[in-house]
Amino acid sequence: MPSEFSRSIKFGNITYSLYSHSFLHFGQNVAHESLRASLVKGDFSPAADSLHKEMYLDPCTPKGYFPESSNLSLGSVAEKSKYISEFKARGNFSECRSAALTLLQKGKERCSYDHCYLGSVFMPKLRGKFLATENFFYTSKFFRLRQRAFLSDLIMAGKHFCEEDWSKLKKKHQSLNEEDLLRYCFSSAYIVALLHDSLEIALDDE
Repeated sequence: MPSEFSRSIKFGNITYSLYSHSFLHFGQNVAHESLRASLVKGDFSPAADSLHKEMYLDPCTPKGYFPESSNLSLGSVAEKSKYISEFKARGNFSECRSAALTLLQKGKERCSYDHCYLGSVFMPKLRGKFLATENFFYTSKFFRLRQRAFLSDLIMAGKHFCEEDWSKLKKKHQSLNEEDLLRYCFSSAYIVALLHDSLEIALDDE
């Protein structure tokens, strides 16, 4: 392990070598905002959608959703207005997962190690159990997944949510803040793209 990522901790007579690194901008909320910014740039427009090249096709937003300027963190008023007028919610889990993976792998061409799981940063292969915290936990709880759920369970739940009509989702989850509810499509796809597509955790690994 490269020395800049290694930390030694001793418990009793045993010394452990721990990997330590802070992955800035990889949090789900920040990543979601990065996706929106990338949509404006046209980074995730499939070639098959050439007829819609003047629109922002968002695969991570359920169909039927229309954004409001107050909910956007984009720059100028003009930029927000342009985004709203040309925005189209696509609601496609597979495409959202692909877009999330693109974000996670950004900069990988600059990797100077044998293998980089996320971008250009060294990271050892994961071993042992994964403990879900914060948004990982909240997403699993929202979809009512069991404590030791498979990633394949999350794929099914995320696919159903992403491809449902926004009006039906709002009616079903009336107690949730709209902006929070909106994030669960991206959140489910992002978790799969991170844990399975990037970190290579098996879909049937508990």
